[in-house]
Amino acid sequence: MKKLLSIFCVIALMGAFSMACNGKGERETQAVSSSAEVAAFFDEHLMEIRPLERIGNVCLAFNSMDELREIIPLPTELPVIDFVQHTLIIGRYWAVNGCSIQGHSIDDVESKKIVLNLKVERLTDGYYMETEHYYWGLYPKLPPIPIEVNVSFINN
Repeated sequence: MKKLLSIFCVIALMGAFSMACNGKGERETQAVSSSAEVAAFFDEHLMEIRPLERIGNVCLAFNSMDELREIIPLPTELPVIDFVQHTLIIGRYWAVNGCSIQGHSIDDVESKKIVLNLKVERLTDGYYMETEHYYWGLYPKLPPIPIEVNVSFINN
């Protein structure tokens, strides 16, 4: 009976690990839930963040309130974010009209970069015009290393 239970536990753990992998053998980390205050702040102010005004795709990581304060227009009051436990990632992705960002996650890589996976859904076959799409998320604390954005399209 103990042997059967042990085999079952190993199989269950293997299944749980494969659910948390991205298909390349790397662990995938989802954004953690945030407070209503943090969500409301980014819903209202995300497009006002200065570095996101640059042309092209932008992805930024913040590990302290001081880093975040540097790019938020004054006198905007910032929400409370636990930067001891979390890293904030914000960004903008230019995509064709009729697309929507459906989610993002991070691959835990042991190299000198972090890979942010954006999942973009094509909603229509409408006219071709690039539009900007903004995203943000809180993640478990990440090291201050470069972030590479990998975009995958989801067909509806």
